[in-house]
Amino acid sequence: MTRITVLGLGAMGSRIAVRLLDAGHTVTVFNRTAERARPLLEKQGMAISNCVDWLNTLPTTSPAMKAMGQLMAARSFEPLFPINLVEKDFGYLDSLAKQSSTDAPLSVMARDIYRRASHAAYGDTNISGVIQLYTNR
Repeated sequence: MTRITVLGLGAMGSRIAVRLLDAGHTVTVFNRTAERARPLLEKQGMAISNCVDWLNTLPTTSPAMKAMGQLMAARSFEPLFPINLVEKDFGYLDSLAKQSSTDAPLSVMARDIYRRASHAAYGDTNISGVIQLYTNR
């Protein structure tokens, strides 16, 4: 069948993706928040832990990311490397980038995510706790 990508899983995008899946197409989705993809994954018989297992088989998945994915799937957010410290470290990187007149847009975006997690009262949880921004709605 055809491979199709659906951008946005709002009311219309999620219905389109479900109909395409039902028709047997291979569907790739993109959405700002991962939580919207959960019903589609479950419809395909994939639990979050299965997704983590699959991602861990990819040659591009680092050992650190493998461990982080397992913590996220297990919803284990004990503070090994707290979000507040991650946000602070990205702040140092931003300062260094500015001092050297270098743009660091990815670190700026990452810092914003960790800052939002801190403001949402997840700052004392482990770095894996950032997923709570997208799953606790």
